[in-house]
Amino acid sequence: MGLRKILRQEKPLIISIIFALLFIALVMPYVWKSPYIEHVSFAVLDEDNAALSRKITELVKTNNYVDVNYYPSSEDELEKAIKKGKVYGGLIIPKDFSKDVALKKTPDCLVVVDGSNVMVGGNALNGCATVLSTLSAGTELKILEGSGMNPTSAQTSLGSFTAVDRAVYEPTGGYTPRMMYALMIMLVQQIMLINFVMPLFTERKKYFIRGSKKENIENIKDILVRIAVVFVSCIIISFGALLIVGKMRGLPLRGNIFVYIVLMILFMLDCLGISIAISAFAKSGTIIRWIYYMLSTTITFFSGAAYPFYMMPDWLSKIAHAIIPMANLSMAFKALNLKGVGFSILMPDIMNGIKYMVFWLPVGIVLYVFSIFIEKKKLNNKSGNTENLVTE
Repeated sequence: MGLRKILRQEKPLIISIIFALLFIALVMPYVWKSPYIEHVSFAVLDEDNAALSRKITELVKTNNYVDVNYYPSSEDELEKAIKKGKVYGGLIIPKDFSKDVALKKTPDCLVVVDGSNVMVGGNALNGCATVLSTLSAGTELKILEGSGMNPTSAQTSLGSFTAVDRAVYEPTGGYTPRMMYALMIMLVQQIMLINFVMPLFTERKKYFIRGSKKENIENIKDILVRIAVVFVSCIIISFGALLIVGKMRGLPLRGNIFVYIVLMILFMLDCLGISIAISAFAKSGTIIRWIYYMLSTTITFFSGAAYPFYMMPDWLSKIAHAIIPMANLSMAFKALNLKGVGFSILMPDIMNGIKYMVFWLPVGIVLYVFSIFIEKKKLNNKSGNTENLVTE
């Protein structure tokens, strides 16, 4: 087989690779301008309420790593806020912190972070550590000197303090278990695309356009059976895989199985809707391969699993939620299994998934039926023209 023929046959793959490279080189630097995840939603619990603790709070508020927008009254309230997704972490300044600093007892501030999202939580911890290390290194000297204390006495009376961290909802086994949920959802999404986009395109070309009414009814039944089989298989296999990996790698499954099934069904309906739309839009198998490869290269970047949506431009986040099924529910699966949250907390994500389904499923079906109607009309016109030529 000649090189030219190979290149022609693999044209969709080659174009997709070029697209991915251009995407990474041109789009990614614009989307992720900062090498760090900044402006993480954050809380501060000041149990000391002294000049030093208020100074720490103010400096944390001016730090680019975090946005302080919540002030809990207790550590338990802070953990509940992390569980609900209101904040990704919080700084706790203990009672008598300022006194202990003055007595050089080297007290610690506690930084509680969301262990289910290591990248975001880690950046919040870095922000707090930067503030505390700066103060401990000498920024607080200005406060002491400003109170009338001479520089030598201020230096002598200043103690050191640091930040210690505690992660909540953190799985064991490092970074891989945290990403396991996103990888599982990505796999289900790819399975849905593979099992429906090309087969539905083939059904449209070979059977619905040329088949009789009776044959079309049988084809619809076959499609419904395929949907049921794929849905049930994905639920069983994905949950079973999570259980197996959980036993092997210490991956917790804190969520309710019923909530998991509801989320998975909604997610697969989202995937089914976009699959039908793609199969209706495509005019050839080559175009389907292009779309499939291009979606595959961009899914991870815009799913919210690797990089938070609030760090993306607003327009790009909206496009991701409108096109990629995984963008709407990937974080819901993660929160369900790592934090054990229920419907009430997951409702915003569920509503996004429902909106996606309500749009794409009927749109996909309408486009699919319309494409069959148009192609049947073209086929009939072509047959009519052929008959006229034969008659003449």
